[in-house]
Parts: sequence; C-alpha cells; structure tokens
Amino acid sequence: MRCSPTRSAFTFAVLLLLAPVAAAEGLSIDAPWGDGMVIQRGEPVTVRGAAGPGETVVVAFAGKKRKATADGDGRWTVSFDAVKPGPARRLTVETGSGGRIEVRDILAGDVWICSGQSNMAWTVGKSKDATKEIAAAKYSKIRLYTVPRRPMVRPAPMAHQTWHACSPKTVGGFSAVGYYFGRELAKELRVPIGLINTSYGGTPAEAWTRREALPPGRLRQRHREMLASKKAGARLPSCLWNGMVHAL
Repeated sequence: MRCSPTRSAFTFAVLLLLAPVAAAEGLSIDAPWGDGMVIQRGEPVTVRGAAGPGETVVVAFAGKKRKATADGDGRWTVSFDAVKPGPARRLTVETGSGGRIEVRDILAGDVWICSGQSNMAWTVGKSKDATKEIAAAKYSKIRLYTVPRRPMVRPAPMAHQTWHACSPKTVGGFSAVGYYFGRELAKELRVPIGLINTSYGGTPAEAWTRREALPPGRLRQRHREMLASKKAGARLPSCLWNGMVHAL
C-alpha cells in the first residue's frame, strides 16, 4: 500500500476491507470492491464479505479459486497472492444457494487514499485553468473513488460508492491535489492509479485520528471543547476516522 501525497493532508494507506457494497441473494462483498477498481500491485489481495451463516463461498480471481465458510455472523474472508499490472481482471463470488456477484474491469497498480482537510477537498473544477485541465483529463487507467462525508461516533462500515475512470466528465468534482498527484504518478510509473478521495474541509486533526491514538486526557478535553461550541458536527475526536477512514 502507499502513503499520502502530503503528510499535512492526513492521508492514509489503503486497506481493502469492511462494508457490504454489492449483494445477490444475501451474498455481499465489502467496499471498495466494485467495477473499474484498482487493487494494490505487489500486495496480497484480500476479499471480505457476508453470506448466510455456515454457507460456503467460492471466490475466483486471476485464474485461482478460494473457498471460505461464513462464520456465525455471516462474515467470510479469502486471500489471493499478489498480482502484477496487466490486462483488466474480473472477480466472481458464488454460493451453493445460487448467489453470485461479478466485479469487472479490475486493474492492478498503485492505490492511494487522498484524505484530510480543505487543501485536499479543493476540487479540480475550482482550480487554476480548470476548463483546460478538465478537457485534458483523459486517463482511462486512473480510477477515482469518492467517500461520502460521514462523521460517526463509533467505527462504522462504508456505504458503497462507484469507481469512475478519469475523464472530463468525472474529474471536475474530484480532489485537485489527488488528481494532479495521481496524474504525475501515472505518467512516471506507467501503471494504473487508484485514487480514493476522503476529505472534509475545516476539520481538526483529532477528527481524523483513531481514538486509540489520542491521549485520554487530550481526547476528553477536545471532546468537551467541541461540544461546548454547539457546532461540533465533524469536529468531534475520531468522528471522521470512524466514518471515512476506518472502513477502508
């Protein structure tokens, strides 16, 4: 997995887990799996999801098959060996009861989370020479994924969003820092690039920090300060980590 375009933007390495995002006959796989996605090259590929408790799940990917049995909570996990960049692949998930999910057009490359505050949230469409830059943004192997702004008091799964190939139709509302960073990487490395935009302007560092990493005294102090402001919203400690980063 990869680190951030800028440390000041509180960007985090990608982990592909949590949150049902596609379902068929009670079968589901977790976000951010979806058509057109990019998976991290050189790293084991982990797929998680849900099915009926005790049900056998067969997952096929890159010419291999893996089986798993859903546990008492209906959760299952399989892993595949790392893959290299190459032609688009597909992944299928099936159960004996007839459930089937297919994820198409999966590319292997480098995946980055573009997370943080207003400097990361600022869009291509609001940037310098926006009309020219948007018209030139024809990069079919750069894939864009935007996480909804979702403060949560406790860690929560992520709602499914759609991956988009980078184009003049899709790039305007995406993070400008994320896009320009990813574009340069794509040109230099010549591999597919997946960009996951999870940003929220005007938020403090504590909101993006997992609870376990905050000193207890500091956590309580900031919690009291933010509640006292009557405008806590997305400023509560850990709330954006819980809702926008934890699930990744």
